[in-house]
Amino acid sequence: MGDLNADPDEGAAIDDPIGNLLLASRWVADAPAPTSPVPVEGLDPDDTARFGLRVDYVLPSSTLTLSRAGVWRYPVRAGGAFPSDHYPVWADLVVPPAP
Repeated sequence: MGDLNADPDEGAAIDDPIGNLLLASRWVADAPAPTSPVPVEGLDPDDTARFGLRVDYVLPSSTLTLSRAGVWRYPVRAGGAFPSDHYPVWADLVVPPAP
């Protein structure tokens, strides 16, 4: 998990490295992009940064089950500033019992 600085459908990443190398990997669970229910003007629901790109990821192993995931767009207090230009990405995963 982390800031990978590559958006699968926007931005300047050449030849879609995030889509080709990670999201299409047999080792990474096939899961929809996490989205935020909190609208922010100028952002798509799956944008994870205030500059309008999906650049932060939780990429669970294909051996895990993703039950929920999202982008946490916390509220800003009146006159306050965001502590970062990125929004936290979270995932609830089901880990199978050890064999």
